Parts: sequence; C-alpha cells; structure tokens
Amino acid sequence: AAFGVSVTSPLNPSLIVEAGTSSGIAARAAEERKHENNDEKCSELGWQCIPIVVETYGSWGAEARQALSQLASRLAVRTNGEKSQVLSSLYGRLSLTFGQGQRQSHP
Repeated sequence: AAFGVSVTSPLNPSLIVEAGTSSGIAARAAEERKHENNDEKCSELGWQCIPIVVETYGSWGAEARQALSQLASRLAVRTNGEKSQVLSSLYGRLSLTFGQGQRQSHP
C-alpha cells in the first residue's frame, strides 16, 4: 500500500458552502484528488493508494479511518493490547505529527 497524506481545510473557497452543511466534505474531496493523481501509478507498481486525510478542524477521511482501524487491529494482536487504546494512540500521534508539520510549514 502507498499512503498519500494530506491536511486540508473545509474553509477552501470551493468547498465552504458544502462544508457548512456536511461534515468531512473537504476530506472526501482530498481523498478523491489523491486517487485521481495516484491510482494509476500505484496500480502500475502493484500497490493500493490509501489516502490519509485529516481536516484542519479534526475530521478524518473515511479511508483514513478505515486504514487506521485495520492497522490498530493488527497492532493490538501483535502487542496483546486493546484495539481501542491502540487506535486512540494512533490518532493522537498522527494529530500531533500533522499539527507540528503545519506549524513548521507556516512560521
């Protein structure tokens, strides 16, 4: 699998009207763009494109939620832990990482 990571904003002028009525619209749009831009190349390499998208206000894309849930299940088995705790830890770590990246790119 190839993970395509993005942080997107629901305040994007092209999405703001829809974002006001539907949660996660910016994440869904970013997931679609990731697929449009990467699916063909990933397919050539025998990979699956999995967008990992989070909105600036905290909504995660559906594909990210699914991938993280599957990863948490596997990690919980390997570590003898609870899936819910592993999943919470993954979200927490990724949120911190993305937040730090955003601060570094916008001094």
